[in-house]
Amino acid sequence: AGDRSDRLVIRWALEREPGPWPFPDDRDQVLLRAAGPADLPRPERSDEAEPSTDGVVRIGVPRDYAALRRVDRGLAGAWRDATGDVLSQCFSHGMEVVAFDADLEGGYPLYALAAPDAIADWPEDVA
Repeated sequence: AGDRSDRLVIRWALEREPGPWPFPDDRDQVLLRAAGPADLPRPERSDEAEPSTDGVVRIGVPRDYAALRRVDRGLAGAWRDATGDVLSQCFSHGMEVVAFDADLEGGYPLYALAAPDAIADWPEDVA
């Protein structure tokens, strides 16, 4: 109650073989990252105003949002707003979530977004 919605609609292609597909590489544009201590990370937005629709955009999120919310509701609200703003911005450019990594190489969880035609080497129904 009183929080911005964090709900997304997911489409799952059940007729294709399951992954895994490689998570996009680190040359991607990072629009939002988790910065600071792992237990109380702060959202850090990039200086880039618009997402690049030519490649993949990464959006970092905290490891445990529920725990963060219990400890610091203001910081959790900042995360919810920053994530919602960046996701909305990407969706308005026709981008879709193409991957999620819960813990990329010991870092923070990341979403990868791309325009449907931006990832040529992935199976057609993934991107």
